[in-house]
Amino acid sequence: YTNPSYGFLVDIPNGFEGRKFGSYTPDLRDRRGFSIKIRSRSMVVVEAAYETPSHGVGSHLSGRLGGLKAEERSWEGSEGGLVFLHRSVVARRPYGDQTILYRIQADYGPDERVEALRVFQAVVRSFRTTRVDQ
Repeated sequence: YTNPSYGFLVDIPNGFEGRKFGSYTPDLRDRRGFSIKIRSRSMVVVEAAYETPSHGVGSHLSGRLGGLKAEERSWEGSEGGLVFLHRSVVARRPYGDQTILYRIQADYGPDERVEALRVFQAVVRSFRTTRVDQ
């Protein structure tokens, strides 16, 4: 998957396909990114956006995404009585007088952890920045 609007590319692991946000059909034309459905309760989201005051990165940048410093987080939540686990990596990239945020996030149930994290880690490892074409 190549995103010239935000200047990044990632590999979608074999056996999976990217889908437009909120869609069940393959359509990777969304400028911001896409999701990879893994199983019934799990997915990996790959997206980019320009940083705003309500959409930013913390100051604890202990990880890496491509060649960028990144914030890594893991947390747990529940919805409708079901437990969901989350893991994300978010990085900043200066671009002119703005900043682009890149986020890769896995959302999964406890029984889907191994497969969800395998796909998440493969996507994170494959992340590369490219030229931004506006």
